[in-house]
Amino acid sequence: MFKKTMTIEELAAKELQLARDLMAAEAQIEEALTAAGEALLDDDFPGADPVADVARVHAKVNAQRAALLACAKRRQGAIAAKRAAEAVSLREQAAGKRAEAERLRSRSTRLLADLSSLQGIVYGEFTSVFRQSNVTVQVPLPKSAKLQTEADDLERRADALERDALPVDGGVNLENVSSVDDLVSAVLCREGIVPSAMEILEWHTACEKRAGRPFRDAARTYRLAWRSGKIHDNSHVFVASFVDPNDNAYGLPSATFRAADDRRAEARFA
Repeated sequence: MFKKTMTIEELAAKELQLARDLMAAEAQIEEALTAAGEALLDDDFPGADPVADVARVHAKVNAQRAALLACAKRRQGAIAAKRAAEAVSLREQAAGKRAEAERLRSRSTRLLADLSSLQGIVYGEFTSVFRQSNVTVQVPLPKSAKLQTEADDLERRADALERDALPVDGGVNLENVSSVDDLVSAVLCREGIVPSAMEILEWHTACEKRAGRPFRDAARTYRLAWRSGKIHDNSHVFVASFVDPNDNAYGLPSATFRAADDRRAEARFA
């Protein structure tokens, strides 16, 4: 089956859209169940079968959940492909620097041989640091040696991209944003094992419940951290316009909301 090629950013946006669609569909299940119950109770369901309507909505929800999982899997695949491509690019750069270093060494060898023959002494490249009697003499590093060092560093970076697993811990800090969409995008575009769009939206909804009102388009600051790919308890959102002027601690506690009202979270966070 043909699969559309999408960037990490495009897949992040798609996952956010699918998560919102799933939340709306899940709300429709309750509505469909209520409507079916009323219709069966009254034995009044002309035209459509209320039970079939419930089954249809359930099927839609299951399909959207499957789409979310597929989207997350593709996003991880896109991240892996990006890292692999970066490793290839780094190795190509390293090969170019090594080739240039070898060209310089070859030319230098011929020139030094001619100079040695002319002067009657042996000439060569010195790349060491000499120390004697508290006096340090730094001999300039030849360009060929610098290129070799740079090539080795590029190879090490490529090795790390190919060898190291994706990080499972991380965090995102966003200031002065007015939508949770910004947070979801920032997290999902990270190269790592991160919370899903659905998990972030559910966490955000829980924070709004703690606030007792929706944030709507209020400016806010997010601090979202995760451990082993799961949102940490100390993650919170600060909404400046919600500050209580009577709060003794400069209004911060009254405008800082976590999904769980656990004051010990700060002590556990490390």
